[in-house]
Amino acid sequence: MKRYLGRWLAFLLSCMSLHILMYTSVFAAVTNTWPGAEGGTVQALAIDPSFNTTLYAGTESGGIYKSTDSGGSWTAANNGLSDFNVQALAIDPLINTTLYAGTHDRGVFKSTDGGKNWSQTGLTNINVQALAIDPNPNTTIYAGTNGSGLFKSNDGGTSWTDVNTGDLPNDANVQALAFDTTSPSTVYAGTSNGVFKTTSGGNTWSDDSGGLTNTDVQALVIDPNSSTTLYAGINGGGVFKSTTSPANWSPVSDGILPNDANVQTMAVTNLFLNTVYAGTEESGVFKSTNGGTSWVIGNSGLTSTDVEAIAINPANNNITYAGTDAGGVFKSTTSTPNWSSSNDGLTASRTQALIIDPDFTNIIYGGTDSRGVFWSTNGGQNFSPRNQGIQNDNVQALAIDFHSTNILYAGTRNRGVFQSLNSGSIWNPVNAGDLDTDANVQALAIDRSDTDIIYAGTNGGGVIRSTNGGGNWTAVNNGDLAVDANVQALAIDRSDTDIIYVGTNGGGVIKSTNGGTNWSAVNNGLTNLNVQTLAIDSVDTEIIYAGTDAGSLFISMDGGANWSAITGSISGANVLSLAVDPDTTTTLYAGTAGEGFFKLTERGEPSATEGSGGGCFISSTTYGSPVSWQGQAVATILVVFISIMIVTIALLYLLKKLRLHGLVFERRFSHGMPILRKS
Repeated sequence: MKRYLGRWLAFLLSCMSLHILMYTSVFAAVTNTWPGAEGGTVQALAIDPSFNTTLYAGTESGGIYKSTDSGGSWTAANNGLSDFNVQALAIDPLINTTLYAGTHDRGVFKSTDGGKNWSQTGLTNINVQALAIDPNPNTTIYAGTNGSGLFKSNDGGTSWTDVNTGDLPNDANVQALAFDTTSPSTVYAGTSNGVFKTTSGGNTWSDDSGGLTNTDVQALVIDPNSSTTLYAGINGGGVFKSTTSPANWSPVSDGILPNDANVQTMAVTNLFLNTVYAGTEESGVFKSTNGGTSWVIGNSGLTSTDVEAIAINPANNNITYAGTDAGGVFKSTTSTPNWSSSNDGLTASRTQALIIDPDFTNIIYGGTDSRGVFWSTNGGQNFSPRNQGIQNDNVQALAIDFHSTNILYAGTRNRGVFQSLNSGSIWNPVNAGDLDTDANVQALAIDRSDTDIIYAGTNGGGVIRSTNGGGNWTAVNNGDLAVDANVQALAIDRSDTDIIYVGTNGGGVIKSTNGGTNWSAVNNGLTNLNVQTLAIDSVDTEIIYAGTDAGSLFISMDGGANWSAITGSISGANVLSLAVDPDTTTTLYAGTAGEGFFKLTERGEPSATEGSGGGCFISSTTYGSPVSWQGQAVATILVVFISIMIVTIALLYLLKKLRLHGLVFERRFSHGMPILRKS
């Protein structure tokens, strides 16, 4: 039976179009299903001088958060911000909607609409630790940097010049700044080399460290009621005070506040005379009501005693805020500090570990940097705490027993490994042998064939193995895996449990094919060697994913022999954890630093798919080649449409030529494909 050649060509075209569509749908859906656990590391706090119920928090990994109800609730305010490690904040004293943010890597950003939008100032690509705004004129800003000294802008941040003159070194580590409000041309800079002072608006600086026995100044404040009274918080040296100009410093640590305390932040009240707060690295908050002569501990209610920022409400000095390491923001409303968590909506904590229950895949566990373990029983739609025994721990790794899924293991920072026998309801430590009770455990993996065999990756101790369910541990380091390796990720091949992959900081991926007896690096194509997480596909174990610290993901299709970058990644997020759904390998979960929890679906790689009309098959690899996780629907449609149009025009032209030669279609097949003959 004869058919026109056009049908055969249309048949071929439909197959080509299907092939294009399938290849352009890889990782088409990325949804942020959980913003993360509340809390995180808060490095800077600033209260609006005009509306005291409005405050801002600068976090280590979640950018900037804003509250308009005195810390009752927070919302992220990061539009335009390209560095989410915010170390300093300053609000214009005259125009309260103008703010400046100092970041770890990208310099200073500015907002003129109360944090809704941010733009880069002229000071870029530099580590800014301190900011101060001149009250008159308010377009003058100072920025203290780590290793590049001090910069000044006279035009609201558009342009900057370094003002490292006089005694102030060009490479100064400027950690704190303070303005004398009675004489704005007088500015103090606290550095790792002591205190420096200018009385000329930064034109020249003089050393003002007289009396300091420790010159590593991390905090510096001026008493608003006495411009000659200064307090300095010292790294490892407690608090010093000066009441003269030039300064003559003397220690005011009385034993309650240790003389060797690492004082990171300080604040002085404006309404209560001689009332001072000091925030320390590990000892919490101290308060003095007599100018530092004596101190009391004020830690009631604090779950994190590493205090990095303190802010006092200028209209009501009993209202105090503390920014902490991993614990977020705390608030006290009493003269004797009594703190309560103030983190509703402040989701700057890091989701560092993820596991999925292999029997009930809607159950997902997440380990956080400050709030222990959370779990979801509905596929990631909602999470709740699951952390009795480790509720305030920094959980860096999680593992689940494949045979008894109620048994879980958690690797913590400086508290070793914990075990739960009841699906995370209660946790207990399991540290013995080569695994110290204060070990920094960053990765865990369980042998699927023998779940008593557990591997722990540590920071500084390489890989440590237990063969009896955590009862005892032995180090297994050799070859390319150093005994002091910083191991951040572990993954075991489910089809051959002697094959183990290790992700390291600086050494990339290291592989063992004999259960940890020998190790070899496998980094071809891996351009970022700081590998923080690994995941192996649950069907084809040759496919491995590696997440790095620079917002990039890599994929290997051949057991680590070669790696390719998955371009686009997930918005440049710092990927800390990955997990492949054991039932649906096209679903990946990713935990990030400060950007919460992502679920990646509709990977849609081309597969051996049966076509219609005469048995058209598209033969290709099951997983295709790595492409972007950012599904660009519009671009996909345009590419497909243009491709179809070009091919159609070409085929119509060919059809016209063939008809001129009298070619017709005859329904005969050679190996399942139609053939042509000339009539």
